[in-house]
This record gives sequence, structure tokens and C-alpha cells, in this order.
Amino acid sequence: MVPRAWTVYFAELTGGELPHEMPWAWLHEAENAVGIRPPETFNDRPIQVRPERRSMIERAAQQSVEALKRTAFDHLARLT
Repeated sequence: MVPRAWTVYFAELTGGELPHEMPWAWLHEAENAVGIRPPETFNDRPIQVRPERRSMIERAAQQSVEALKRTAFDHLARLT
């Protein structure tokens, strides 16, 4: 639910409008990537993720954050 909330907030802050339904191409890609059909609209209930899948997702997200930090800090260090 949080990613959808951030998407809605960002759209509101930038004056953008969101479609009621998610794009079909994205739904198909997301389902193929995680094996679960994502919500089709911004108002659908969040999907239920198995605990082991949730742990894998959390680890992948943390790895992405750490990689972003390294890249950003390296870039900032070169600017100073």
C-alpha cells in the first residue's frame, strides 16, 4: 500500500493525474517478475505476501538502498 500512497502523493504534488486502472503492460510485467497478480487499480486492497517472499523482497530492497548510497556518496565525494 505504501508505494501506491507515495505515487498518489507525488502525482498530487506535481499536478499529475493518475489513471484509475494500472497499465496492462505493467501488470503483466509485475506478475511475471513476482508471480503474484498485483492490484489492478489504485483502490484495490494490498496483496498478501508469504513471509519468506516478504523477507526476500526486504533483502533486495535493502541491497538496492545500499547500492544507491554507495553510488551517491562516491559521486558526492568526487564533487568536493
